[in-house]
Amino acid sequence: NIEVTQDLLDYVYDHSHPLHPVQKDILNHNKTLGDIQRMQISETQGHFLQLIIKLYKVVNCLEIGTFTGFSALTMALALPDKGKIITLDHDVKISEVAKTFFKKANLENKINTEIASALETLKIFSKNRRTFDLIFVDADKGNYINYFDLSLNLIKKNGLIIFDNVLWHGDVVKKSINEDIPFSDIEITYSGSKPQVVIFGKHKNKYKFLASLTHDAGVAVGVVISKKLS
Repeated sequence: NIEVTQDLLDYVYDHSHPLHPVQKDILNHNKTLGDIQRMQISETQGHFLQLIIKLYKVVNCLEIGTFTGFSALTMALALPDKGKIITLDHDVKISEVAKTFFKKANLENKINTEIASALETLKIFSKNRRTFDLIFVDADKGNYINYFDLSLNLIKKNGLIIFDNVLWHGDVVKKSINEDIPFSDIEITYSGSKPQVVIFGKHKNKYKFLASLTHDAGVAVGVVISKKLS
């Protein structure tokens, strides 16, 4: 493992695609929020999400967990002109902050902010047969299993479900800690060198997924990307 220093992070940022001015505004705003700033994804994760959207030609996104809007705005910037993203959050005050940034970036017509219970909204989407090319989940960790279950009916074949914070700073492998750890029961098997992933064992005979587990430099929170094959 290499040591991730600030100098190394600065090098990565300096050699990455420049941020949009409103992305910078959100980052500067979040620095004033104290400890809850950690709810924001990192810049490198933002670039990673944009790369995924471009590579898979994603058009319709669903985000669970808006916070101040950095991830939603970042994904929206990578979408094609006809692309749309719906972002869900129950916090009225913080969602209004996000909406001001979306408007400032002239993306309010591309980003639809739903202020409501994510679980109930997902059930409504399922009832209305809504589908998405990509679902990104970065919300309350205790409901990750429920978000995954409900997302199965919303993701298109070959669509991607991406969960943040799956390593939870290493707690996922600590046997003495078992509450509020997302993906503590993730199951990853291999066929030769190719990962064949079953997320939450009860789905192993119902759906086929191809997935990859990665982590963000210096944060060790982990991201799992699942591609629905059937």
